[in-house]
Amino acid sequence: VVVSERIVQQRLLPTAMGAARDLAVTEQLHVGDRARIMVVKVRGEELLIGVTRESISILDKLGPVA
Repeated sequence: VVVSERIVQQRLLPTAMGAARDLAVTEQLHVGDRARIMVVKVRGEELLIGVTRESISILDKLGPVA
């Protein structure tokens, strides 16, 4: 999980050096060997992402967090 969060931060949240990042994994579901579906809050929006050992993919943009 920690490795997945770091990969998400590196790939989905490029920011200027020293800038604060707003990232939280709100839910996750293991769907196979080393594969999961995650709901991630990124700067006030939620994304549904698929995470495998080889890649991270945005499956859907769920919209702003209330």
